[in-house]
Amino acid sequence: MRRRQVCLLALVATLGTVTAACTMDTPATQPSMVPLIDPAKLPIATPAPPTSAVLLSDSAVPLIGAVPDGECAFSDAIDGGEVTFVVGDHLIGASVDGITLRCLAALTTAQRSPARWSPIANRVLLGNDTIIDITGTRPARFDPAGPRAEWEYPNGDNLIAPSASGFTVTRRAALDTSQQSDVTFLASTTQVISHPSGQLLIAVGTARDRSRGIFIASPQGQTMRPVLLLRTAKVNIADVAADPAGDSLYFVDSSGSNFRVRRLTLTDLSVADIATVQGPAQQLTPGVEPGSVAWRAGLCNSIAETYALDSQSAKPVLVGTRPPMKGKSISPVGWLDASRLVVIARPIGCDGPGDIWIWNKADTSATLLVQNVAYPSIRLLHTPAAAPNIDIGAQPLRL
Repeated sequence: MRRRQVCLLALVATLGTVTAACTMDTPATQPSMVPLIDPAKLPIATPAPPTSAVLLSDSAVPLIGAVPDGECAFSDAIDGGEVTFVVGDHLIGASVDGITLRCLAALTTAQRSPARWSPIANRVLLGNDTIIDITGTRPARFDPAGPRAEWEYPNGDNLIAPSASGFTVTRRAALDTSQQSDVTFLASTTQVISHPSGQLLIAVGTARDRSRGIFIASPQGQTMRPVLLLRTAKVNIADVAADPAGDSLYFVDSSGSNFRVRRLTLTDLSVADIATVQGPAQQLTPGVEPGSVAWRAGLCNSIAETYALDSQSAKPVLVGTRPPMKGKSISPVGWLDASRLVVIARPIGCDGPGDIWIWNKADTSATLLVQNVAYPSIRLLHTPAAAPNIDIGAQPLRL
């Protein structure tokens, strides 16, 4: 008799595996009710092996081949995290598996700029001068050419930024940016961020007694205290960022062509070295889990590299060592969880359109989300941290 073989293939995208099962069509026979295996000998359940992160596949085929073409509407963040980017005059949001894709806002040419999402992911700051949320689009009123404005924790109700001169620090209400207050606490400020608890401001600059370093103060700019000081003018702080747990800061200091990535523990003001690189180290990108941080190293007129700190070994890991990412210029975008880091890869340099990859620290694999897009960012709800318990007797280290 002629037989027909039917093969069923099921593709499981999140695990990157393919399973196959084949059945045979045969002439009808009298069915037997006798079980092939004694039911008493069957296992009650076969648990799947545990996994803490989505396995990725190093595929060069993007999950997103085309972006939606239609009207835009600002929407709540996608559960599990969202990657946003700019294509043409549209701000696009995508789920990390590439299945959910929508246009969040139509942009003018001037609004096409780096995006920073608020701590509860309900509004976005484009560049230094545009805020978009469910209520609409409005000017942020910070100097587009000035130091970067930052969201204030825990809810992103305000934005803070130094002036272009560095002589003042201004807080503006996110819903009505005409409402502002002066929260200056240094003679000159080059960078200011909000602590993840929302109970401190952290600034890099020069105090009124001419000491230089990293300083903290209350959200109102009062009770200023140094947490790290610099001995000479030859050493500078290039960047500072807070660990999501709130108990430490990451910073980059430089002297000449040497750049060091370090961790400052706020409880006792101790400092630990993470990495030393030749050439600029910038773009500190803390994770959503304590102990995770990434940064970019190298000049932007060549091939830049991205490193991620392995919290278990306390050693930096180079991102993108396997084809097809190998040899690309890579910059960090943001973390999705303890293992997965979103990066943008370009042929060369640190600016312009590129390909968005999700790199997995657990096994150094990666998956390509979308190609040839600009200004990627991570839209993710951040959990507030506790305020650090700084030893009243701790003295700041002098580098």
